Parts: sequence; C-alpha cells; structure tokens
Amino acid sequence: MRRFAVAATMAAILCLTVAGLAAQAQDAFPEMVRKSNQAVVQIVVTDRQGKTWKRASGFFISGEGRLVTYRRLLLGAAGAVAKTGDGKTYPLKTVLAEDRQGDVALLAIEPPPAPVPYLPVAAVPPQMGERVVVLGTTRKGTHTLSDGVVSGLREFLSFGQVIQITAVVRPVIMGGAVLNLKGEVVGLAGSGKSEGYEFYFAVPGAKILALKPDLNQPLGEWSAAHLQEAVEYYRQRARSAFGAKRHDEGLLYLRSVIRMQPDDPQAWFQLGQALVRLNRHQHALEALRRAVTLKADFAEAHYHLGLVCLRLNQRETARKHAELLTALDQNLADKLKEALKPAAAPVGGEMSLPELVARIQPTVVFIQASCGRGKIRSTGTGFFLNARGHLVTNYHVLRGKDQATVKTKEGKVYPITRILAEDKAGDLILAEVDLGGATVPFLQVSRELPRMGEQVVIVGNPKGLEQTATEGIVSAIRELPRVREGRLVQISAPISPGSSGSPVVNLKGVVVGVVSLFFPDGQNLNFAIAAERVAALKPGPGQTLEERATGWLAEARELVQEGRAALEAKNYAKALRALQLAVRTKPDLPEARYCLGLAYFAVGQVTDAAKELKFLRLLDAKLADELQTAMQAAVRPPQEQLPQLVQRLKPAVIVVFTYDARDNKTGFGSGFFINKEGHFITNHHVLGGCHRAEVKDGKGQVYPVLKVLAEDKAGDLALAAAQLPAGVTTPFLSVSETLPEVGERIVAIGNPQGFELTTSDGIVSGLRLFEKAGTVIQMTAAISPGSSGGPVANMKGQVIGVSSFFWTQGQNLNFAIPGKRVLALLRR
Repeated sequence: MRRFAVAATMAAILCLTVAGLAAQAQDAFPEMVRKSNQAVVQIVVTDRQGKTWKRASGFFISGEGRLVTYRRLLLGAAGAVAKTGDGKTYPLKTVLAEDRQGDVALLAIEPPPAPVPYLPVAAVPPQMGERVVVLGTTRKGTHTLSDGVVSGLREFLSFGQVIQITAVVRPVIMGGAVLNLKGEVVGLAGSGKSEGYEFYFAVPGAKILALKPDLNQPLGEWSAAHLQEAVEYYRQRARSAFGAKRHDEGLLYLRSVIRMQPDDPQAWFQLGQALVRLNRHQHALEALRRAVTLKADFAEAHYHLGLVCLRLNQRETARKHAELLTALDQNLADKLKEALKPAAAPVGGEMSLPELVARIQPTVVFIQASCGRGKIRSTGTGFFLNARGHLVTNYHVLRGKDQATVKTKEGKVYPITRILAEDKAGDLILAEVDLGGATVPFLQVSRELPRMGEQVVIVGNPKGLEQTATEGIVSAIRELPRVREGRLVQISAPISPGSSGSPVVNLKGVVVGVVSLFFPDGQNLNFAIAAERVAALKPGPGQTLEERATGWLAEARELVQEGRAALEAKNYAKALRALQLAVRTKPDLPEARYCLGLAYFAVGQVTDAAKELKFLRLLDAKLADELQTAMQAAVRPPQEQLPQLVQRLKPAVIVVFTYDARDNKTGFGSGFFINKEGHFITNHHVLGGCHRAEVKDGKGQVYPVLKVLAEDKAGDLALAAAQLPAGVTTPFLSVSETLPEVGERIVAIGNPQGFELTTSDGIVSGLRLFEKAGTVIQMTAAISPGSSGGPVANMKGQVIGVSSFFWTQGQNLNFAIPGKRVLALLRR
C-alpha cells in the first residue's frame, strides 16, 4: 500500500485545531452518529402513476413507528414509504398530526413486529454557538452528515420560531434530524432563501413534541383533502422560480402540478408556455398538444400551438390551428394568420433550422471516455473535420483518459486511437477515430469570427441526451484571459454538461465555434472557442491515446509533488490549485485524490473532501481508509467553550442602520464597541455616503451615531462614536495586533441579511495581499450582506479581524480586515 509522508504531517496539522480536547469525546462522536442513523430514514413519495416523485429525510421518534418529516413533502402524494439504512421499507399509512405553520407532520407506519430505533426529542432549544449535527439521507438512500453551530433563534410571522444553523441542509436532507452532541433531536432540518441567499434552520423540538396524534387520517385521504393547497403551492413556487430566472426549477414545479392533475389542460398549457419562453419548442409542442387534446375548445392553447408549429416550420399544421381558431376566437385567429404570412426567403445559401440540424447531426458524435480500468468515466461531444475520421472536441473531454469511443447518430461505435494535435490553452484537441475503412460526413470550419446577432445552432449531447439541437444568437465576442486564452464566442443557445466539444454552426452550415464552458450563476452565459483556433490545429504523427495518457500521468505526479509541498507549508490555496489540476489531468491517480481530500478538509470544505474520498475508494480502498483515518483524527469533538465564548462576545456587537437626507433607511451592517464610551468599529462602506446613522445593541437599545472619529478608506474601516445617555457605558471587545495562523479556529458575529447577532465559525484559510487593502484574512466562517463590520474573534475572545467582503463565485471565500489595522486606526 502506498503511503505518504504528508499524511502524518497533515493529520498533525489538522489535529492542532483541536488541541486540548479529550480523545474520549472523539470516540463518542462517531458512535453517537452511528446509533442515531439507525432511526433516520429516507422518505420516498410516489405520484398517481406509482412513479417516484420526491425524496427527503425523516426520523422515528417512538419505537411504535411514529415518524416526523416536513409537511410539504406529503402535499400531492399518492403514496410514501420510509426506507432505513439496513434495507427495511415501511409504507407510511397514517397522518397522525400536522403543524401547517411549522411545516411538520407526524406519521405512522403499520405496527412493526419489533420496536424500531428512535431518537429522543429535546424540549429545550439549544444555545447560541452550540454545536449541532444534521443527519439525513442522500438520493440513493445512504446516510449523510453535516455539522455546524446554532447561529441564532429567529421569529417569522408566517412560520413561527426557528433555530438558525450553519450546518448545510440540502433538499434531500430536509426533514432530517438536527441533533445536539448528546444525541437529542433539537429540531427538524429545513432550508430556505432570504433575499436570494440560502439559509439553514431547524424547526424546534418543542414543535415536534406539541404534535398530538388526534388527526389519525390515512395518507391518501389526507393528500386528497389538501390537493388544491398542493396545486397552488407548486404553482406559486413555479412563479417565484421563473421570476428569479431559475427556469429549470420552475419547470420541475409545473411538472409536479401535472403529476397531481394529469388531466388538467390549464396545467399542460402553463407548462407549454414556460417551455416556449425557454426556446424548448419541441417539448412545448408536446405539452400544448396535450392541452388541446384535453380541451378541444382551448383557444389560447390552439393559438400558441400554432405559433410553435410555425417556429418548427410546420406551416400546414399551424394553418389548421388558425382555421380552428376562427370558430373559437377571431382575434387570436387573425393574429395567427398574420404570423403565417410568408417571410423573406433566406439569402446566401442559408438553410432552414430543420434542414440545418439534419445536415449537422450525422457529423456529431457522442464521446465516452474512461480511465482507472473504467472506474472513472466522462462524456462529451465531438464532430468530424474530414471523411477520414479526424475529430475535434475539447481538450478537457479526453484529458487523462486512456480509453475513448465515439457513437454516431446511426448508432455505430468506433474507438478513438490517436491524439494528433493539442491546444491546451484553447481547450481543443484533434483526435483520430478508427473507422475501419469507412468514411463519414464532416463539417467545414470558418476562419473568420461570426457577427454579433448572427443566428447559430448547436448539436450535442447535454447530460447524455444524444443529438440534442438548440439555437440562439452570437451575443458577443469576448476575451476572458482568466477563463480561456484567445477569443471566445458568447452564445445564447442553451448548453449543459456533456455539450463540451459541440460544434456551433451558422445558418450556412459552417462551424464558427466549439462549445467549451458556461457560467452557472447566470442564464445562457455560454461560451465557445472561436473556430479560428480549430483551423490552426495541424495534425502530426501524434501519439496513441494510451501513450498520451502516460504523459498526462507524469504531469499529474509533478503537480501532486507541488501540492504536497504546499500542504506541508500550510499554503492551502496553492495546494488546492495544484491538486485540483492534478486530478483534472489524471482523474484516476490515487495520490492526487488523497492529497486533494486532505487539502479540502484542511480548509473546512468537508463536502468536497467526502467526494474525493468516494472517488478514492473506487481506485484504492486501502489508501481511502488512510484518508478517512486522517480526517477522523481531525474531526472536531464538542467544544464546550464555544457557546460561552459567543455569549461573552455578543453584548458588544451592534447593528448599524444608515439613512438618507429624507430619513429613508438606506442600508444596514454590523459593528462592535471598542471601549465603554460607545466608540465602535465598522466598515467604511457601511457608513460611507449616509446622512445619519444609528446603532442597536443586543438588548435592543438604539443610540444615534454622533460622529465619525477616524477612517481608513483603503482598509475599509471606520471608527465612530455613538451618543450614549448620561451614565450609560457599553460592553466592549479587545483587539489583537497579532495575525492569526492559517488553520486557526475563529468565530464571526454579525447581522447577515438582517438576522441580528448571527454566529458562524470556521478557520483561517489564508492570509492574502490585496493591492489596495493590504494584508487581509481569508476565512471559511460564513458571512453575507449585512455581516460587514462584524467582529471575527479567536477562541480566546480577541478580535483578530473585521468582516469586510466575500467572493460570490465560490464557496466560503470570505475576507476580514486584520486587527492590527484596527489598532492603527485607533492610534490616529
């Protein structure tokens, strides 16, 4: 078994974060999780057709089989079962009680032959800063865990009191158990959004205990009685999702309505309209046809169906719908007939969309590549450049793989045998396919850039859906040096994972780009490598795919050495960059997965570390055991001092409100008192530009801000004075001049999104140098808008930084201004 010196080093580094904590507690924590998981189940909900619809979590609270989960899960359900971790399945028979406001339901299974494992429920809410664990299940039914702290107790008018937590609650974990470190349920896991940001919470255990089993209604009857509530709930969620441009989510909600009411023409019509707005015309055609089949005199559906037929060049069918509309709605009939008037004929050899797609599809292939004896697999798209089988795709599709095949539209499968040319910076690769003497159709490539606004078509294999066609326009020509070298063609045509390597083709049938990437945090922000780079690829003698894989292996091993050295130096950012690239270069290299898992764990990215452990177990089970041991050695046992520390810090933390000249509230942030006279620190950008300001302390007392005493614009700091009544003094915090160590445990307190005095914890993940701000502290402790100006403290209760900003294009990339800069401001 391959062992690494870095393993012992990293285990020691990680263990430093928990120095002084009892080994006994470390042993007790896994055992508590193991026992508690026996009571946690996956709940699978089925629809009227008996098909699986929704999955979430739940847990038993009595040996007789009483179980709780979140109520919304059951809306519209035709049936549901609870699946345990050891393979048992229990049909959910009865709804015993419900709390509509708190979104909790108490259910019962058939009386089991023997008592089932269950969890005790605590009536007393946890303390701020207390550590909690969320237990739930994955989509596959395996148990999963996330941990964090209690960051606040919140009150919502429509929901009541909830416990805000920093532990992540994914959709399938909702309904799971939130436990304290005694193994008691303190709440039911949930998640939501506030001003576009995710927040995680628990419905308090007191609400679970308050459920009295007096409803006693069969699940089917309960679901039927709440059908209209369920339909309106999903329609409202769809409207919200579409309004926030989360279109795929909106479609899922509309399809949920159809699951409940498959014979409702209005539901099919709404789905069809949504698909039209997303340019998914073929799917819209099917939905609108269903609507008019269910309701033959549905005028609006006929009108929109006619428009879709026209868009798909089915003019005769569109004309028939216009004639039908004459008897239903003359106004809509006239509008459709107007749309049917012939448009100008295409010029310059341009083809209609159906003709163009039919021309492209035979040249496009579905690529399946693998390495690690087939254990690591990926898919993508490519297209032929000549009749002999020279193929273009993205470099990242084949990188690190030692076997690959292509599948044509006709279903023929051929191996990729050689790499003829590479453009690593441009993410392009030219490969040779062994056609066995056959010839294939191919595409011509343009040497010129397309024009903005030019219509283009993409044929590819998104998510493995072979030969999928989408269309859009050229949105812009851009240079994004931090993303890809050279010029990129920005396109509006939809793409997804699996589209990589697809040809972007103009209406003359010429390739103007190769799909490469998209920005997931936006709509249709998609990019292709300009075809000029494809034309520059010159085939050489090349290497076999197996030979090239040997070269990739050597590159990856060099990167692993670089990553190991950075790990040992605690330079986690550098380590992550090197090790992530190593894994991309050779995905089946066990030592790369091992070291990357350690690096992720070191910076608190536990979910990513778990993914690497999963991949490593496929490749090298013994090395995976070593990684798991190293991670378990560093698992933080309960820190009894954290709740007490938070209680000591909170009284000095304040909310800062700002107002304009008309006394309209313009914003809010955080701050903290630094002496008993009411002087406080916040960010410069919190107070900047306001007409007046006031602060509110933890007791709800509000004081006007008298004046700004000093400011540091470059460091984003301001020192101001609150106007205190005579005789009033304020609690305050001490500030440390010493920079924290990377890996040091910290806690941040502030008012994210207006949730006052929210606590989050994490570690110092780096010390960064910015041109204007100078040295800043990078940390994993979560912050959000409203956290600005809040204190970041070490475990001694000393302020080591001031929360300032975060990067949205990543996870937990948060930054604080160091305490020594605060002290420099005070000395002014």
